[in-house]
Amino acid sequence: MAMKRTFKTKRKLSGVRSEFRSWDKWDEGDVLIGKLVGSSQNRMNKDKKDWVVQCEETFFADKKEMKRLAGKVVTLNCAGQLDKGMEMLENGSLFQVTYNGQKEMEGGKFAGKMAHTMEVEEVTEGDDDEEGMGEEEEEDDEDL
Repeated sequence: MAMKRTFKTKRKLSGVRSEFRSWDKWDEGDVLIGKLVGSSQNRMNKDKKDWVVQCEETFFADKKEMKRLAGKVVTLNCAGQLDKGMEMLENGSLFQVTYNGQKEMEGGKFAGKMAHTMEVEEVTEGDDDEEGMGEEEEEDDEDL
């Protein structure tokens, strides 16, 4: 006689297939919105980590990639600006990554080399227009 399971799964920690998209394939202005699931060790540099995210929504120039990654678990490869932003998030946080293209690094041991640049923002679900309108109304009230 089989025992009935009494525990519910909170989150899957292993065995989840993760999609990957090299930063070289991102176009300037591409956006990914996702929830931070965790991190994994970078295969090329054991001292760095990649970021595992649940993709909520994408806005890519490449429409095929938008469809491929929608709703999937995605691994974002380590990158200086990405790492700085992601390290400030807790697992489960909703965030947005906007790819800003490549730029020549000006200082440090990699000066003169090209680096991928991106902006990381923590976001919340909701209607931004309503929030923005509320703020504008408050500003208008102050002007009276």
